[in-house]
Amino acid sequence: MGGGAANSQHLLSALLQEFLIRQNPDLWRKLRQQQERRHYCSSSKILRCRSMVMKRRARLDRCIRDRRSAVERKVRILKKLIPNCDTMEMERVLRETADYIVALQMRVKLMQIMVDVLSGSDDHHHHDHDQE
Repeated sequence: MGGGAANSQHLLSALLQEFLIRQNPDLWRKLRQQQERRHYCSSSKILRCRSMVMKRRARLDRCIRDRRSAVERKVRILKKLIPNCDTMEMERVLRETADYIVALQMRVKLMQIMVDVLSGSDDHHHHDHDQE
């Protein structure tokens, strides 16, 4: 039954259009142009919106790509600085870098102690004992 009501409404609409066309063709033409303009405007809004979304997505992709390439560039530099890291994956390179920094810190401390001992400086030892 619901389909019959829709069909009769469609038929009435078609008859009304036919009547308007015969009665006043200029009015009918203006109505059609107005409908086409509305349709065009809404279509162009949708297209503009899609275009904006696509531009944002492209900008985001470019930003991600730039960040990724910046990180990759820095990892390549680390691989050159840290011994035996040229073929390692990034995670392993970062772990090796952290270990290498700790090892360098220990070497610096050891060299400082050696300088103190070789220069005959007892300030380092006295200073440690004063704090205890």
